[in-house]
Amino acid sequence: MVWSRGLKSLLLIDDKADEELAIETEKDAIELVEVTNIIFGLLSHYQKRAEYLTCLESDYESGVFGCGKSENLLNSLLLKEIERLQNLGHPS
Repeated sequence: MVWSRGLKSLLLIDDKADEELAIETEKDAIELVEVTNIIFGLLSHYQKRAEYLTCLESDYESGVFGCGKSENLLNSLLLKEIERLQNLGHPS
């Protein structure tokens, strides 16, 4: 984005470097869960990373973190993957 001369100061906008913004964002961040490589692989393979993050946020906000939508999504992906692997051994 290109600002016209004096617009930032007129709007009282601080000019911050990307590093400063990253540090500020990290200060406000909370870690909800550590995602293992295998789970990340499944989320990526089935293109469900964004949906998983939405589910985690919803579970956290509704107080069911650890037994909500995110776990249901992971369970469904694991079952789907098991079925896919079983079909590799027994093609129709």
